[in-house]
Amino acid sequence: MNRISLFGLLAFAIVGCAGNKEQSQNFEAVKQGMTKEEVIKLVGKPEKETNLVMVEMWKYPSKHKVIVLNSDTVVQILDDKPTDSLKQ
Repeated sequence: MNRISLFGLLAFAIVGCAGNKEQSQNFEAVKQGMTKEEVIKLVGKPEKETNLVMVEMWKYPSKHKVIVLNSDTVVQILDDKPTDSLKQ
């Protein structure tokens, strides 16, 4: 009985991790004109949100991505990787 529950727990953990990996790989699938709901299905909810006057920025720092939305629609997808420009 313990083996069955251990196997079930292990299977659940593997499936859960696979789902997160799949979402993280779908940033290339995010395109201009998509809705918020479509973005959430592809990459999940943002880690941080910033609301400005005309746009909303969804930030995914762990993936180095920023998605800019206007009127609940994607207008731009940005790479937010640190640069080496400060090195001399």
